[in-house]
Amino acid sequence: MKRILTALLLIAIFAVGFGGSYFLGKFSKIFVKTESEQTLENVAPTTALPPKEGEVNVLLLGYGGAGHEGGTLTDSIILLTADIKSKKASLISIPRDLWQADAKINFAYSKGTETAKNAVASVTGISPTYFVAVDFNQLQKIIDLLGGINVDVLKSFDDYFYPVRGKELDLCGKSPEEMQAVHQKYSGFDLEKQFECRYEHIHFDKGLTKMTGEGAVKFVRSRHSSQHGGDFARSERQFVVLKGLEDKLVSLNVIPKGGKIIDRISALVKTDLTPPRISEFLGLVGNPGEYSIKEIHLTEDNVLKSSTGAGGQFILLPRAGNNNFTEIRKFIQEQIL
Repeated sequence: MKRILTALLLIAIFAVGFGGSYFLGKFSKIFVKTESEQTLENVAPTTALPPKEGEVNVLLLGYGGAGHEGGTLTDSIILLTADIKSKKASLISIPRDLWQADAKINFAYSKGTETAKNAVASVTGISPTYFVAVDFNQLQKIIDLLGGINVDVLKSFDDYFYPVRGKELDLCGKSPEEMQAVHQKYSGFDLEKQFECRYEHIHFDKGLTKMTGEGAVKFVRSRHSSQHGGDFARSERQFVVLKGLEDKLVSLNVIPKGGKIIDRISALVKTDLTPPRISEFLGLVGNPGEYSIKEIHLTEDNVLKSSTGAGGQFILLPRAGNNNFTEIRKFIQEQIL
């Protein structure tokens, strides 16, 4: 897990550290200016505290990108909070299905980066200093341009319900009568599972694995594995894929060659960590390997409860009640290193 801190800013740092002034121009698209943005309706001003002295908070988001259903909805939401003085860091995994401000929290990024930051701050009580967002669709194209990458799969797993692109609305041969029957009997994901043609079975074995772009995206986006599912598992997989990408870029000495790969990388990552901020960040954080890291999961086992939203969609609510994040904030503060 100590590689996670390194992987968090992998691509942004790679662009700056290896590119020089010429390539900073090429990578300028990854740097997002902080500006006034549209916010979700009914989002109250956050009461989260600003970062303490010696504390850095980074919000990491992963989303499907163009060509995927709900391409701007975030698959993974991780808040890293690091205490530079004590060399301790915590990774707070926020479920994408958490209901916040009359919508799932994974909808916030589609309204803008500041909206996403405010949404996470309202839940956790911790204000993100910076954000890094990764577009999985661009990731697939980069990996294929490189001829594939080697990924260290941390745990073997199966997912029998990985969605097949283009079949989201396929009726799978069901008659109108059968459609009516399954809609009356099932709801949420149990309803979706009745349409087996919309899904495929994917499997990954533990160990170093050569992956194509498509395989890597399936690896990081898989949601329904009983062995390695959940929001944090997806984020962990995202990190090891980015590490494999870094290794391949370095081994091929890609940066001096430029070309299509440079353009793809500039489209892969969006961040408000500008080159000066990245240099400052690296100077403050120091060696990531020196940090002790704790994973904090917000789940139904501690502060959340399952519920049903409009149209029968599965959602998660705070146990304390809808939009009452007091207990969640207290739990996080008790768990943080």
